[in-house]
Amino acid sequence: ASSDFDSDPIWGGLKGRGTLYVWELPAPLATSTMHWPTFHRDEERTGLYVPTVPPPRIDPISDQAVTVGQELSVLVSGWPEGIAFAVSSLPPGAKFLQLGDVTQDGTLSSLDGVRALQFADGLRIPTPAERLLTDVDRDGQVSRRDADSIIKMVTGIHRSRDERVLLWSPSREHAGEHQVTVTATHRRISLSWSFKISVTLPPSP
Repeated sequence: ASSDFDSDPIWGGLKGRGTLYVWELPAPLATSTMHWPTFHRDEERTGLYVPTVPPPRIDPISDQAVTVGQELSVLVSGWPEGIAFAVSSLPPGAKFLQLGDVTQDGTLSSLDGVRALQFADGLRIPTPAERLLTDVDRDGQVSRRDADSIIKMVTGIHRSRDERVLLWSPSREHAGEHQVTVTATHRRISLSWSFKISVTLPPSP
């Protein structure tokens, strides 16, 4: 059994025989925002409670343009935490990588952390794509903090970031328009976002 006995932010629960647990909550009582109000079905509260799950959100991705011989990089991010991304209609040769996968081999490993440290200490010069994959805190810089975050993701101390990076270096046969669809899923609710990639040939010499 449970109750707010005097309409202040105290909640109590009776468990077993004669044991009463009481919690003093640090917030005012707001019945309008309660997920399980007292009028739910009946006084015994025997109704089936289905919590409201917010749909996933994909941060807007604009249409892209790239010239043959250049590398295209697109950051894919969204909300809430724990979102899972998938991609369909990926152009031939393109990669859809997890943020932090600096070596671009499709997995997070200690090698990614080592490479990030090399970039941070100036021992290697990252390409634009490597810089984007390494900058896991998205502050525009490649630093030891990024390398530390990647190592913690690899070891499981931190959960992996929910962003992805699409990388593609189109060749001449890919000239034209390509449509890519990204799908975000969170707790069985999915949302998709489509954008176009226009590939043009370099100007004639």
